[in-house]
Amino acid sequence: MTFDWTEGRLTTLCTLWAAGVPSSKIGRALGCTKNVVIGKVHRLGLPGRPSPIKQGGKYADWKQDYQRRKSSQEAVQGVICAEPTRIAPEQPKPSRARVEPCSWVEGVKGSWRYCDEPSAPGRVYCHDHCAVAYLRTAASTMTPVNASTTSR
Repeated sequence: MTFDWTEGRLTTLCTLWAAGVPSSKIGRALGCTKNVVIGKVHRLGLPGRPSPIKQGGKYADWKQDYQRRKSSQEAVQGVICAEPTRIAPEQPKPSRARVEPCSWVEGVKGSWRYCDEPSAPGRVYCHDHCAVAYLRTAASTMTPVNASTTSR
């Protein structure tokens, strides 16, 4: 988007800029944004103006207020918290309150019994039965069953 700078607009810009009018108000008067105004001021080489923050605008006392508040907070902090209180960290809760026996069923129907070994941490089977129950197979060892090779 371009903004057409006519001779009348340039005169208005220079007059308002010299009078110290803020760039946002100049932009509203000319029908453009403050960034367009500032860009044109720099291209024309008009003298810069000090920032309203440094000049004593609405944020001029901010640094002094901040320093005053910070020093008063530090004084209060020194009185209230001379020694920091230590809070004990929460102890992690065990996943099982007691060690469960292995859930592996051995035997045949009618004479079933469970393995008496303690289960592995976080598992329902002991270490030996975990090795049997949780098999890891490699994709390369798995071969697809082909209908032509199976016997009928």
